[in-house]
Amino acid sequence: DELHYVQGAAAAAGASFVRPGAGPPASVYRRGFAGPGRTLLASAPGAAGAGAFAMLPFVATPAEAAAVLAGEALRIERPPVVAIQFRGGPRPGVGGAEIVLHLTRMLDRSAHGAFLECRGEPLAALPMAERIALASLAQGRLGVRACVLPSDDVTRAYLAERGRDADWRRFDAGDGAAERTLELDLGRIAPAEPREACVRVGAEAEDDDLRLLAAAAARGARLTGVEVVVGGRATRRALEEGGVLAALESAGADVRDDGEARAQTPLDPGSLACADEAEVSAGRAKPISAPGLVASLGFAVPVPERESRRREGAELDPAEVLGPGDATGAFDRGTAPAPPERPAPLEGSPRGLVLVHAAGDLPGERVLAWGPRAQARRGDPVALAALAFDGNVVPLAESFGRLRCAFAIANGRWGEGARDEAVARALVALGVRVVLARTFAPGHARVLAVHGILPLAWRRDVDASRVESFDELELPGLGEAPPGTRRLTVRSLTRGQAFDVDVVVSAAWLELARAGGVLSAHANEAAGV
Repeated sequence: DELHYVQGAAAAAGASFVRPGAGPPASVYRRGFAGPGRTLLASAPGAAGAGAFAMLPFVATPAEAAAVLAGEALRIERPPVVAIQFRGGPRPGVGGAEIVLHLTRMLDRSAHGAFLECRGEPLAALPMAERIALASLAQGRLGVRACVLPSDDVTRAYLAERGRDADWRRFDAGDGAAERTLELDLGRIAPAEPREACVRVGAEAEDDDLRLLAAAAARGARLTGVEVVVGGRATRRALEEGGVLAALESAGADVRDDGEARAQTPLDPGSLACADEAEVSAGRAKPISAPGLVASLGFAVPVPERESRRREGAELDPAEVLGPGDATGAFDRGTAPAPPERPAPLEGSPRGLVLVHAAGDLPGERVLAWGPRAQARRGDPVALAALAFDGNVVPLAESFGRLRCAFAIANGRWGEGARDEAVARALVALGVRVVLARTFAPGHARVLAVHGILPLAWRRDVDASRVESFDELELPGLGEAPPGTRRLTVRSLTRGQAFDVDVVVSAAWLELARAGGVLSAHANEAAGV
């Protein structure tokens, strides 16, 4: 029902619908839709790889994507630009993974939240697979908003092989304004040394990476301890035709389909973790699931000639992608996702009870354990709320009536995990409108604000143990606080105390949280409220 609804909605909106099994969304997008000069808004893992096509990829929550589809603007603050001017030529075996590893030492997280712009003629020596690796890994390892490379003849050849030469445009990185410009000599970067390690090549890896890995196997490399996850029917079909999967299996690799791998491992298929030198030398290695990882395995192999192999599916299979108007059946919601109830604006001096209280950290898995039951209810916030905190909070919320502004408190770190969107929707359904924690996992505070939950942080001099479960708290004057407010006061009506807290999101997201979230804010604007 859910897929029929999306398929019908896509046809009605004039959008393409990609059937399940076509492969990871980010890879499908690069094959059939990525083009120089375009802008990508995505909530799928791996979307940062579009930066290899001279595109600006933006990560957004599904709620923000829904607002953009409805015609609203994406609210972001302009990040700084850090330019990397490349010099020299790369040594054999040096690719995107090695470049990112060198940049992590060179930048030391100083480019966090920035746009990373790559410039220089030496980039012409990097094939598209390594460019995608560079753009993808830079976001996770460096914390940059996006890594953008120029569009040149390498980009054109990649698109032409997929019948998309008309989508190519040349974009040379010029000497435009940047807050910082750094130089990097590719000739100084050493290739990875062969090491024994347990490696997982996840479903987000490029087909080109798997072909290079198969080429290494053909030259005698043993892949014992390497797990390869194939992302979808279309990917498997293309790799089987070229004999890639057979070569990997004959070399000892454990080849699995995406669904089989997810059923047998607790890792999220979109996770990203690279083994550092200390772990590998000690005989340990973190699982890896990301594009462009052949160099990380330590195999320095030449790239085969383009004519000798089929690249990343050549083009999208028409059977896997339905163009506008090709969908069958009526546009029927059926039992698919229910429209969420929009939270009311936080006006005046909102007050409420502490409905959730954790003495230490509160990761997302403790808020909403993810499994088959949660997966089946992901489209219904009320049903998700019934599963939150193992179902122990719903009876409390019902006993107090529908709380207009409940508080959730963690005396430690809030967040961690890949289900922050579902966690936020479940909390809103419980009536939680304020989360107060010592720190927040990256990105989680913003997701809370997008859904109408105000994220606040304890100040260092505040004793968080002074607040307990079921205390009644108030945010005096929140509704009248000027935009850009960075500090608020929380008053405990139960204990007659007051303490200052910090606002941990920017002015734009503070306003979204006060308005009830991005969907409520846009609905109110449309209604002239």
